[in-house]
Amino acid sequence: MMKQLRCILCFSVCLVLLILCGCQNASEDQAPQSPPATETTAERLIREIDGAYKEAQKLPESSTTVGMVNLANTYKEKWVQVADEYYNKLMQYDGVITPAEHYATSEDLHRYIADMKTAWEQYNQAQCENYLKVLIACYQGGTIVGPLIAQYEYDLQMEWALELVYICQMFCIA
Repeated sequence: MMKQLRCILCFSVCLVLLILCGCQNASEDQAPQSPPATETTAERLIREIDGAYKEAQKLPESSTTVGMVNLANTYKEKWVQVADEYYNKLMQYDGVITPAEHYATSEDLHRYIADMKTAWEQYNQAQCENYLKVLIACYQGGTIVGPLIAQYEYDLQMEWALELVYICQMFCIA
């Protein structure tokens, strides 16, 4: 009899906890997500592009190998556009860069940024080629390789775009 009462008590406690947790999660799901008041450009871009990418990954058409690759490539292109936009802003910048004792010209900045882009392109190509080789060796060329390399390329492109955004923020370039 005592054992049955303990089981009923445990069941009741679990039921109450389940109901309370369910209500709390439901209220969290219903709360609208608004951006923070002090959101940086980089945070906004991550929220908009990467957030949309993560939401699109949940769609049925993104559950196939081809769907995953296409989705990653589509959103990678959005980061390419961001990188191009901020690269162009930096290349058009003509303000003073540093205090007078360490004066550098905007032409210097343009050269530094162009050098960074060249180095990044070389790094990106080498990394993708080598990572593809690792994936093929690991998965014997299985169908998972396509989505994994597409995701890797997406991540690298996002990283480069955000790096350019951060540099623009350092120079107060909107």
